[in-house]
Amino acid sequence: MLLLLLLLLLLLLLLLLLLLLLLLLLLLLLLLLRQLLLLLLLLLLLLLLLLLLLLLLLLLLLLLLLRPLLRLPLRRTTNGRPTTDRWTTSDGRPRDD
Repeated sequence: MLLLLLLLLLLLLLLLLLLLLLLLLLLLLLLLLRQLLLLLLLLLLLLLLLLLLLLLLLLLLLLLLLRPLLRLPLRRTTNGRPTTDRWTTSDGRPRDD
């Protein structure tokens, strides 16, 4: 689940980078054509996109840092006791055998 979320975030990051490149090319074209109002609008859009990109990078970094904390070592049943598996006994202690 977490890996899927990380892959989705990376894909979104790549898409934003592509959009950023496209906007930069459009910006250069508008500079050549000297359309001042469109140029200012595009600069604002570029700034917003960079902010979104930075936010996405921070979220990705936060997810990577919190990844070990998100995994809970013991699953709990409805009565609050740990479930049994092949490594622990019914009271949660490690097996000796």
